[in-house]
Amino acid sequence: MSSKEDIKKLEEKMVRIRAEIRNSKPGPHRNDLKRQLKNVMRQRIQLGGTKRCHK
Repeated sequence: MSSKEDIKKLEEKMVRIRAEIRNSKPGPHRNDLKRQLKNVMRQRIQLGGTKRCHK
């Protein structure tokens, strides 16, 4: 069920969103990206693993 490929995809997505947040100006778009990042992190934790990705 929780395959390593899915986890890898989610982690890659998190890295991409983080990079986009770093490059974007403060505003509604950036807040939306942060919301997306939280959702992906939640999915990642549900899939398995106690490894949390906080910076």
